[in-house]
Amino acid sequence: HGFLDECLAEAGLAPADLAAICVGMGPGSFTGIRVCGAMAQGLAFARRLPLHPFSSLAGLETALPDGAPAGVSAIAANVGRWYARTRADGREAMLTTDALLALAGPGAALAVSGNIPEQDRLAAAFGPVLAFEARADLARLAELALAAPAARDGALRPNYLAASAAEDKLRAGLLGKPGASAAPGTQA
Repeated sequence: HGFLDECLAEAGLAPADLAAICVGMGPGSFTGIRVCGAMAQGLAFARRLPLHPFSSLAGLETALPDGAPAGVSAIAANVGRWYARTRADGREAMLTTDALLALAGPGAALAVSGNIPEQDRLAAAFGPVLAFEARADLARLAELALAAPAARDGALRPNYLAASAAEDKLRAGLLGKPGASAAPGTQA
């Protein structure tokens, strides 16, 4: 709660001032999504507040310029893969770096959060490559999040876009077998 308390204090607010809780539910790392979701659920339940889950990639889109005709938001997943969303149609997918680069075009901007691997290749393909953390428009993000339907009974449905290592093992018939490891490049 320390960071949340600091944010509220900086805004001149107290926990009692909150009217709703909004949380990005992925795609992203399994652990990050689960921790954020659990914290949001706890706060919403304790205060009996509506809980609004939204797409983390849609949230990143708020860093894209308003007038940009094309845009992509992306989060690095692991070794050459990205969680990505196209602004034009809102489709979300797990892409390779080459598939992400194929979405670049005249005037296409890329909003990225966190680590930016292969930044030179991305910058050469996309108009601007915008770090969300440097361009975050929190008012637009709040509008987007509050526009998302509230979760019924606080139940969240995470969007991982990638199977966990356990799911990969189960599909491969390896779950529970000694010495079995996840397929390379999968999420644990």
